Amino acid sequence: AKNSIEKDRLSKRNNLKGKPRSGIRSKIELGDVTPHNIKQLKRLNQVVFPVSYNDKFYKDVLEAGELAKLAYYNDIVVGAVCCRIDTSERKIRGAYI
Repeated sequence: AKNSIEKDRLSKRNNLKGKPRSGIRSKIELGDVTPHNIKQLKRLNQVVFPVSYNDKFYKDVLEAGELAKLAYYNDIVVGAVCCRIDTSERKIRGAYI
């Protein structure tokens, strides 16, 4: 009976590969970067990027408002988007993402 149950589990698992499970919804959200979650952004950046960002970068992110967001998948941080407006004196507006 144990082998039959195990085969049934494997069969069900294999049938789900690449197909959405009916009745189960994933939650994808964007959330604000705050002093309470800035360490998650720092850790994400350490893992993803080959460079280290200084404390000023993270201070600027906290002040960026709607231009900085964390991406959540089922309440777990999986990404981020951080932008800034170029305020140089060249009279040309630009944005860095």
